[in-house]
Amino acid sequence: KDDRIGGLLVYGIPDFKLEKNVVSRRVEQLRAEGVEFRTGVNVGVDYSVEELRVSFDAILLATGAQHARKLLVDGSELEGVHYAMDYLPQRNREVAGDSIPPAQKIETARKKAVILGGGFTAADCLGNLNRQGADPHIHQFELVNMVPRPTPVHQEAEPDCRANILTESISNDGHGRVKALQAVNVEWKVEKSESSAGGRMTMQRVPDSEFTVPADLILLAMGFLGPKVEGLLEDLGVELNVRGADKTSSPQQLIKMLKNAQPMFDVFADENFMTSEDGVFVAGDANRGASIVVWAIWEGREAARCIDKYLMGRTSLPTTPQAEVLV
Repeated sequence: KDDRIGGLLVYGIPDFKLEKNVVSRRVEQLRAEGVEFRTGVNVGVDYSVEELRVSFDAILLATGAQHARKLLVDGSELEGVHYAMDYLPQRNREVAGDSIPPAQKIETARKKAVILGGGFTAADCLGNLNRQGADPHIHQFELVNMVPRPTPVHQEAEPDCRANILTESISNDGHGRVKALQAVNVEWKVEKSESSAGGRMTMQRVPDSEFTVPADLILLAMGFLGPKVEGLLEDLGVELNVRGADKTSSPQQLIKMLKNAQPMFDVFADENFMTSEDGVFVAGDANRGASIVVWAIWEGREAARCIDKYLMGRTSLPTTPQAEVLV
């Protein structure tokens, strides 16, 4: 679908963590081995699923988990609030030499920035903001009880990285832009539950701990629910696993569910990486949820082995037990 091959390795992970010549080298190796790449193709829109099924004996879904978790508070629609995956690909395009139209460019220079989230995506935002000249005192808030992941930053950076912070609202400057973020400290406690032997974690506000942070740029890096369902997955009709549910859901059922809730989900697959549809396989984040590159590589190789066996009736491709994967 993108104009370059490589997915998140090209448009998600910054160059200061993964230089793109490494990806380009592997792409060229695959091309030399006979792989045909087509860019700018949105399957389900530019290329029908019916044509896909007729043209190929096996299909591998490696679309990633791109359905971002939403921030459901007042002010989240204001100008200056952006999803991390709107910001990071744009930054990578700039580094690659692409020109960003002024109307679409997310300005960061001298901005008072707040990052919501404490995972790898949030860390990538932090590293980029420092390199782009944002106000060095960047705030990074994580809701759950975890220390935000570190990232390479300039020495002049002064990030305020805190966990157990709940965003309550985002205030308007009177012109439709972000002015400040209102938040509160929370505590996580174990609540006894009959359905869970160890109980379940519940969040409680810390009394009189409310605070306000001036901001004119807020980046949402709060994780991903699962793969994009509308379009390709919907047209293929593959079943989906929904976290906490005792049975799979159809794409239509999940789309309806997502209108009022934010469950985590992934494409259902058996032990051979095959989905509920014969000949359609899945690997990577679309299969296991948002994760790291190492797991995507392992699943891609294992899925290739299963596809080879499906097509040929046997396979000589090697396999690596999941327990031996180094992360």
